[in-house]
Amino acid sequence: MRFRILRALIAVIAAAMVCAPAFAGTNKTGGNYQILQDAANAGGGAAAGGNFEIISSVGQRSSNRLATGGAFSCVSGLLGAVDTDVPTVSITGPTANQSLNGSVALVGTAFDSNDIQWTLYIGPGDAPTVWTQVASGSGNRAVSYTFGAWDSSRYAGRYTYKLVAVDARGNAAQATVTFSVDYTLSISGSIPAMQWVFIGLPAAPANPDPISIFGNGEYKVFRWNPEASPDPHTDRYRYPAAIEPGYGFWIKSYGGPLSYSYSASRTPTSELYSLPVKPGWNQISSPYDASFNWGGVQVRKAGTVYDLSTAAGMGLIHPTFYTYDQGSGAWVPGHSGSTIAPQTGCYVRAYDDVELMFDQSARALSRIVRPVEELRVEISAAVGDRRDSNNYFGLSNAASAEYDVLDAEKPPRAMRDIEDGKHISLYFPKSNWARNPGDYSADFRPTVARAGQSESWDFAVETKQVGERVELAWDCDALPIDKYTFTLVDLATGARVNMAEQCVYAYVAAGAGSSTARFRIEIVKLGAASVAKTCSLKAGWNLISVPLEPEATGALVQLGDKLRLVDIYQYYDGAFYTGAEVDIQAGLGYWAHVAADTELEFFGLPVAEGQTVATPLVSGWNLIGNPFESPVPWDDSVVFKCGGTDYALSAAEAAGYVSAAIFEYDGRAHVPAVELKPWKGYFVKASRACEVILSNGGE
Repeated sequence: MRFRILRALIAVIAAAMVCAPAFAGTNKTGGNYQILQDAANAGGGAAAGGNFEIISSVGQRSSNRLATGGAFSCVSGLLGAVDTDVPTVSITGPTANQSLNGSVALVGTAFDSNDIQWTLYIGPGDAPTVWTQVASGSGNRAVSYTFGAWDSSRYAGRYTYKLVAVDARGNAAQATVTFSVDYTLSISGSIPAMQWVFIGLPAAPANPDPISIFGNGEYKVFRWNPEASPDPHTDRYRYPAAIEPGYGFWIKSYGGPLSYSYSASRTPTSELYSLPVKPGWNQISSPYDASFNWGGVQVRKAGTVYDLSTAAGMGLIHPTFYTYDQGSGAWVPGHSGSTIAPQTGCYVRAYDDVELMFDQSARALSRIVRPVEELRVEISAAVGDRRDSNNYFGLSNAASAEYDVLDAEKPPRAMRDIEDGKHISLYFPKSNWARNPGDYSADFRPTVARAGQSESWDFAVETKQVGERVELAWDCDALPIDKYTFTLVDLATGARVNMAEQCVYAYVAAGAGSSTARFRIEIVKLGAASVAKTCSLKAGWNLISVPLEPEATGALVQLGDKLRLVDIYQYYDGAFYTGAEVDIQAGLGYWAHVAADTELEFFGLPVAEGQTVATPLVSGWNLIGNPFESPVPWDDSVVFKCGGTDYALSAAEAAGYVSAAIFEYDGRAHVPAVELKPWKGYFVKASRACEVILSNGGE
């Protein structure tokens, strides 16, 4: 049944993909020739066409028949041939497989008897699938000519030039040449004395032995080995026999500051760079001598490459990485929008034996169109000169009760803490989770939906500095006290602290050799203007929206037992989501199929008067909806934010970013619409990523 419904849904989607009508042309072609003029103009005006010009007009009786013969066709009484010769294109420099760097110029020729337009492209590898334009121009270049130059100073590896020439008749020709870009870099730096520093390798040294890089001074190098057995002195840290590009590692100089300088080959940028990681924690870095956007990393498993978001959803890897704050000794989380600076070490948690594939392109696919973090609160622990910060508890419509990608495991202890025995660690113990059990630095739960509903987080604080004062701290001013109450409970003493009034809780670490104190955070949802609204569905297909901002967006939470009565679909970024995967949010559209007339109840907060709602659009078709309980005209009051610039509807259409047409479903077919009606969904087409911003008439 569901497959039949999905096929019907796809057919409905296809019907929405309205194309402009095609018109028959007046020119006809035959063989290698084309009619240049179909008829004589009674007024005597002759016209030119194609690459030929009418020299004279020939008249004849209308009873006579025009005929073709041989290799020619009759063109208004004259014989004409269409140009089918392609331009001549050649490249003389660079030569094939030549090794170059710096500014790489392309020299060659391109010409045709009917003149040309030419374009020069560069692409990575021997057979590029992606090309970047370097230069373009017009006019014959029959002698050696420099068509353009490409700055290769930030690249390495094999690259291909492509020169394309097109004549006035559309005949095209091209020439390519593949060459190598080689760079030897000089990498240098300094390690301060008596400090563990977490760094990385941004290029490939001739000899990967740490001694060849850092010399024979008095220092130590350690790298976490997730496959090693814990050692009482170094845990899973081991001396690495070789350091490759993309490795992260700890180093400490026991003498004075350790200066280092070595030559290395730049990591190739013309292909994906593979860095194997094992289940557990892995020390990595950017394999390049430039900053790398973590959202661009891909993950390969069994020969298939996934973007970071998909790999995280599959449970292959966690999308968060951690860098080390040298001053505070705390771990700092980074996310898909964060960059990794050159020579900066990072921790990454893998859950499978996979490869990290470094490249600048990645595409995230998510059913959560408008992610909402209802709550994010940082809590830290400090003792002496040690502090453990960047620990979070929170609520989100993208979270689940147990493990999800918003939850983040606690990284291993830093080498400084292992060596001197001092440390403090605040973590949420999750040994009972079915998936990825362990100790976590971040724990997010599904949004609390109704007034009076509560949620709690248990956490522990561990330190070896027994007998010293430990402080727990949080930002009182950042707590949304208009929505929740916050209470900290000391599970050993029973003490209860109002976290909105007291920003620090202190205790003395007790125990023999080490101390583990346990606490609980309790929150209670306060009364809010949450309302219930009813949507009436007709038997069959319905294209709907919900004019509420739900605090719990999951369809299962919203519809409960009634979810089994409706086939509901969310369409976003080229993918369908159904059933419990669907997230109900204001501003979005949904397909709903019911066997009989049905009423569904949704609950949430009405969108306030004068408030705007921004809904992301992707390139292609998008399902949007009216987030308000009153009609919204589809005119220039609608704003599109594209590339950081605001456009009215007509201006966005003129720029080619969106189509001004929207379509609703009337139960039988898609029909154009001029306004967004409450509870209705609509199709809109975009040619690039934008946001559509709707308002219900306020400022």
